[in-house]
Amino acid sequence: MTQKSIEWFWKSNDNPFSNEESVDWNRYSDVENAIIEEAFSTLKKTHVIIDDYHIDFEHRVQIANDDKTKQRPIKRVEMNKEEGGRLREARFMPNPIVPSSSFHGLVGLRKIFIDSFMKSIDLKSVNDWEKRKYEIVEKAKLGILHEGQLVGKQCEANWIVEQLEKVKDKTKKDIGECCVYIYTLESFLYKILNHAMRLIGDIDHENSWQSKIETLGPFTFLLY
Repeated sequence: MTQKSIEWFWKSNDNPFSNEESVDWNRYSDVENAIIEEAFSTLKKTHVIIDDYHIDFEHRVQIANDDKTKQRPIKRVEMNKEEGGRLREARFMPNPIVPSSSFHGLVGLRKIFIDSFMKSIDLKSVNDWEKRKYEIVEKAKLGILHEGQLVGKQCEANWIVEQLEKVKDKTKKDIGECCVYIYTLESFLYKILNHAMRLIGDIDHENSWQSKIETLGPFTFLLY
């Protein structure tokens, strides 16, 4: 039996309520989609907030939080898993800051970032992490919340943190798998993490990636 997935879309036409324009629909991000679907199907809410907008399920519209006149139709579509798979265009778009070396051309980027984080909390060995599991997971949660606030994605950040909260008492393998799942979702997190990683080894932007060690280092440590 073919597995099904639920996708939510918003109408992206210049005039979303015009009957004369060709219809264009854009998908919400993976995390936004999860937030919307949970609110609709599981929690049976009438509204849900997704950062800059809120969704009115009764009228099937997206409404800007800062201007209630800015509304767009939304729709819920059941799709095959294969059909619902998406290419994350942002992964292949150029960075606003162009590093001097390519991401794939640098050796040991993750190790540099993780080692820097371990040094910052005086963690002597990766094998010692079990003793400080709760501390590291908590740091990861706080870092994600901070980064989400910086880019105006508090709702996405809260949802991601909730996923980490669910596995904080589980094994290293479970926590790692949760982090991999989170990272593969389309959200603000993979964008800023990839951006920081691409700058490692670039002397011109050394301060940029080092400034992310405190906030993104814990999640990166758990991820790898």
